[in-house]
Amino acid sequence: MNQELLRPLKDRRLPPLVPEEFARRAMSKVLTNGKDKEVLLTLQAAVATTVLSSVREMSFAGLGWGDEDAALLANALPMCAQLVSLDLVRNPFGGGDGAQRLAAAVRDTPTLENVSGIPLKELRADRLTTLDLQQKNLGALEAMVLADLLRSVSASITSVNVLSNKLDVDSATILLKVKAEKPSLRTLCGLTHNETELNLYRCGLGA
Repeated sequence: MNQELLRPLKDRRLPPLVPEEFARRAMSKVLTNGKDKEVLLTLQAAVATTVLSSVREMSFAGLGWGDEDAALLANALPMCAQLVSLDLVRNPFGGGDGAQRLAAAVRDTPTLENVSGIPLKELRADRLTTLDLQQKNLGALEAMVLADLLRSVSASITSVNVLSNKLDVDSATILLKVKAEKPSLRTLCGLTHNETELNLYRCGLGA
């Protein structure tokens, strides 16, 4: 069979493709045997449905994924009925449409308990008053996920530490806007406001 079409079934560097996306891509490929395409589409649909519906953990850390990859994964998440943990750190997703769709898909996947070190389960249940996310390699996507949770469901949290992460200006702005909207959220730097000494060495604050 055509190896280029088979690649999404076995290449861990690619986001999982839903059957509709796989079929769309297959339409532009030429196979030596016309029946191969039908067989391949049936096989991919069966494999994708079986794997995605039963997978509990997925790690795609540090794969260089961008906005298009984020959109593909966003399409796949609704099929992941048992997904508990998803690791997406160290990917340059940015803040485009694909990343926004993925952040929304994460929010709308009720089984997810942890995304890139962010404890979704506890935040959704409003069980936390403090949250330490320092040095977790969080980026723009995680900032959108965290901002949405802090804004919508986490009323009790008063302190979050996001120092020493991969947050760009837009990501920091998103989180600062949430802080401004929630007077009960007193800090994004993990401060208690009772400190008598403050050591900011290696906190990634810049010059």
